[in-house]
Amino acid sequence: GLKVAIKEKYPGTQDMQIEPIGFGLSSLKVAIVIPDGDGGAAEEAEKILASIKGVESAEIVSLTLT
Repeated sequence: GLKVAIKEKYPGTQDMQIEPIGFGLSSLKVAIVIPDGDGGAAEEAEKILASIKGVESAEIVSLTLT
């Protein structure tokens, strides 16, 4: 399903958790690894995730440097 499509489209995927929102909708929280110093990579990840069939929208809610 959707988890497989995300892993295929974005190989840096580390973890995924489904959280119910309400009204039959769910949020899929995805943890990905982006190379440090790769300017614009976070925005590119949002675009990649949003382009997957079944994904209504994608947004970064947390960003941590390693």
